[in-house]
Amino acid sequence: MGRKNTLVGVTTKHYTKEELEKKLEQEEILYTFEPLNFKKYPKNLDKLARNEWKRLATIVDSRNLPISELDRAIVTNYCMYVSISERAREQLNQEPLTIDGRQNPIINVLNGANKELKSLASQLGLTIDSRMRIKSPTQENDNTDDPFGDMLKQADNNA
Repeated sequence: MGRKNTLVGVTTKHYTKEELEKKLEQEEILYTFEPLNFKKYPKNLDKLARNEWKRLATIVDSRNLPISELDRAIVTNYCMYVSISERAREQLNQEPLTIDGRQNPIINVLNGANKELKSLASQLGLTIDSRMRIKSPTQENDNTDDPFGDMLKQADNNA
């Protein structure tokens, strides 16, 4: 399974001219999806989540990242879990780590929120990566022998 694709604008790798042209051609396809409208944030976000939504908006705008409307639910959940994580941290700062000799339950809330944040951030990256794989021009123009693929195409044509 190779490494996840990275946008040319945010990578530190030095590409050859051919590699750079190929990567830029692949990235152009990501911008064909309807961009996420960050001006309309979901109404169910609390103040902390709305602040994260706004923060993401400035990052996406400043770096011209291809976050699309397809990613709205992931971005919304990400913002909600940022808020949950922050509120849990604030509460944990005011309470002891242990209560009656047991771990404070807010630690489980914090760990769960951070786990979800990691998962959602990964999903957002996989969404971009999967679009690059599905719509990759190099795959569409690939002329390698693929007997199984040829069989499926023939079955589709006969259907």
